[in-house]
Amino acid sequence: MSSTAVSLSAASTLIHLHAVEGGPGTRFGRYRILRELGSGGMGVVLEAWDPELRRTVAIKVLHAHVLDEQDAVERFLAEARVTSQLEHPGIVPVHDVGRTDDGRLYFAMKHITGRSLRDVLRALRSGDPETARVWTRERLLEAFTRVCEAVAYAHDRGVLHRDLKPDNVMLGSFGEVLVLDWGVARVRAAAGEAPDGRGAMLVETPLTMDGLTVGTPGYMSPEQAMGREDLGPPADVFSLGAVLFELLCGSRAFLAPNLPALLLAAVHGRFEDLEGRDGVPVPPALEAVVRGALEPLVERRIPDASALAAAVRAAGYTPRRRRSRCALGFSSSLPRW
Repeated sequence: MSSTAVSLSAASTLIHLHAVEGGPGTRFGRYRILRELGSGGMGVVLEAWDPELRRTVAIKVLHAHVLDEQDAVERFLAEARVTSQLEHPGIVPVHDVGRTDDGRLYFAMKHITGRSLRDVLRALRSGDPETARVWTRERLLEAFTRVCEAVAYAHDRGVLHRDLKPDNVMLGSFGEVLVLDWGVARVRAAAGEAPDGRGAMLVETPLTMDGLTVGTPGYMSPEQAMGREDLGPPADVFSLGAVLFELLCGSRAFLAPNLPALLLAAVHGRFEDLEGRDGVPVPPALEAVVRGALEPLVERRIPDASALAAAVRAAGYTPRRRRSRCALGFSSSLPRW
């Protein structure tokens, strides 16, 4: 797969844009559309040119067929507002939000070229030698800790992501590591003036309705799968644990023949054997971290994303904590959670 942002073929992109959102050259506000980057049930992401600042941006556009659905419109605007308030190097900045003359909603974001973590893991599974050369276990683990840092920041601002998975992690061409797609995030923070004077804090926002199960089976926590309303940072930790498992083993943590069995496997903590990719064993210290993150009982799970990042680093496999005997000298004392 190309190292540029995920895109369709030129022909299918042109057909889709004309059929759904207007072809290349169409304008959303001041932005001129160049091509499609990806699409989903609620919207499409387009590459666009900003003529005023003379830069390329990514534009997320709400599909025309859901413009009459007030709930969809509110969630779309809420996603833009919440993401814009999560000002962290690991979260894509939102530049602008607007509505075209014919009523289509969009928001503009920084355009990042690179590969999704899903694409990298898929290439590693297929035995691609260049990907294996660049994305060593050590580098993947360092990228993982940076994902944890971005998620920890969001938690500090009262936001749960609720759909963390390799598809929603972008590995930029110049070392960026970004957490994408906050469309099903849940906001739990009081409105008003921020204690440090930065302005209004994040407010309770209708990104999703309470009591509904959202997320991706195989990555969502047991409490999330059961539709519990009292979700906290450990729910995202569980999802990160599933990502860490896949990063180390090259396969998904939870496999089952159908959806109910998949959800039950997570509820009971029955994940697959921790067998490292290409026969390389998962070190005991990292195995302990995975088990701590995938603990089905919230009170026994690693409590937050910062603690998870610290545990991975304490295992001695990231550049920030490089050991002279990296392959053998794992720390015997991981942080307590």
